[in-house]
Amino acid sequence: MVGRELSMANTILTEGAYSGESAEDLAAAVRARIAAGDATILSGYREKIFLDRYALKDSSGQPLEQYPEEMWLRVAGAIAESEPSEKRAEYTSKFYDVLRDFRFVPGGRILSGAGSGTDVTFYNCFVIPSPEDSVQGIFRNITHAAEIMRRSGGVGVNLSSLRPRGAYIKTVNGTASGPCSWGILYSDMTGKVIIQGGSRRGALMLMLDDDHPDIEEFVEYKRKNPGHIDHANLSVAVSDAFMQAVKDDAPWELKWKGEVYRTIQARELWRKIAESAWAYAEPGVVFMDRYNKQSNTWYYENIRCVNPCGEQGLPAWGVCNLGALNLVSFVKQIDGETYFDYEDLAQATRTSIRFLDDVIDATNYPFPENREAQQDGTRRTGLGTMGIADVLIKLGLRYGSEEALPVVERIYSIIRDAAYDESARRGAHLLDHSRRGIRRVRRDRRREGAVRQVGPGEVHAGRVRPATPRGGPAEDRRERHP
Repeated sequence: MVGRELSMANTILTEGAYSGESAEDLAAAVRARIAAGDATILSGYREKIFLDRYALKDSSGQPLEQYPEEMWLRVAGAIAESEPSEKRAEYTSKFYDVLRDFRFVPGGRILSGAGSGTDVTFYNCFVIPSPEDSVQGIFRNITHAAEIMRRSGGVGVNLSSLRPRGAYIKTVNGTASGPCSWGILYSDMTGKVIIQGGSRRGALMLMLDDDHPDIEEFVEYKRKNPGHIDHANLSVAVSDAFMQAVKDDAPWELKWKGEVYRTIQARELWRKIAESAWAYAEPGVVFMDRYNKQSNTWYYENIRCVNPCGEQGLPAWGVCNLGALNLVSFVKQIDGETYFDYEDLAQATRTSIRFLDDVIDATNYPFPENREAQQDGTRRTGLGTMGIADVLIKLGLRYGSEEALPVVERIYSIIRDAAYDESARRGAHLLDHSRRGIRRVRRDRRREGAVRQVGPGEVHAGRVRPATPRGGPAEDRRERHP
């Protein structure tokens, strides 16, 4: 029996072929591989992070999974449950194949939550609507953020709906404290109260529009008030009009609900943003007008904020549905010759897109509005990459060289085309391909979202950004805070 299971393990787990094996056969193959000492061995921080963040745990917090193979099997089976019953065994095997050896790495919430039996979300991040400008509205908004965080999601929110500091409040004959003061409450809730999914602190992005009357206070807040908003990232929503005013050295009106509170020089605000970013690494900037114009969903969604890590702009109630292809795994050797397997990359891209689409139907949703926006609406899938610098090293190509550009172009063209094609197969009929991306009829928006989302690392919209320099210590990192 062991010999048969090991033979099956070599067929299913190494070749990744599906020829009618049941989910039980796949599980038996995984167990045989582990028993034979052929499982993936992690050490140091890799092992610690796996056991701490991603392995399934019992009620006392002790890991029930010791090897990534057990995690991949759990996740593959759980996400394949979204498939029709007659296809579940097939896609459990296909999903396991693309997950094995970290060829495709889904978002952390998928890895930790799928198949765990807990009431958590598989989406890493959310954007919620701007709060209503009232005490009740603000606390309701904070409650929404807290509910998402306790289910493992991070939250982004634009606070520009709140009246500026010192604005008159007729109902109480008093004045407003402004969005920065309310930001302290959001921050404390995130870092001092909520534990995401019971295992880590929450994650929060606070944004403010560049023409809000409190934008100068917001830009310099962390630098001038250390310790007040320590558990949130801050970013400015930058408009095309503001950048034009900076270019022209023009005055810039700060207003709220149409009322101009004061006028400043655009370059002075830009200088404060730059100086604060240099001194305190914040605020970030998001070119929001440009983002909306280049978004595939430009004609029916308004992107108002980004998620806490900043890689994905989203509308109210939007979500990040993330995963990344590990490009190094597609560098192979035959007879001593190193090559990149473009055909395998295309197939893995298709499988990954199908996996992420199944996540949409497999996850829980904190609020009905999230379900309406994602499962019944845009159905965003975010397929990114990692390891392009390592690929070039293995192929003997210098990063950024003329010789490397055709290789990089081919890799990302294959990912783009396979991802869009698989997404289209899973969704609406395509009517038109425009220069800026896919466009479809308004009556069916189920495939309109960004096919590729990325973290703050490598590639976006087919363009390559500098990757992390190689050569740093593999385990040179700090312990996370409790």
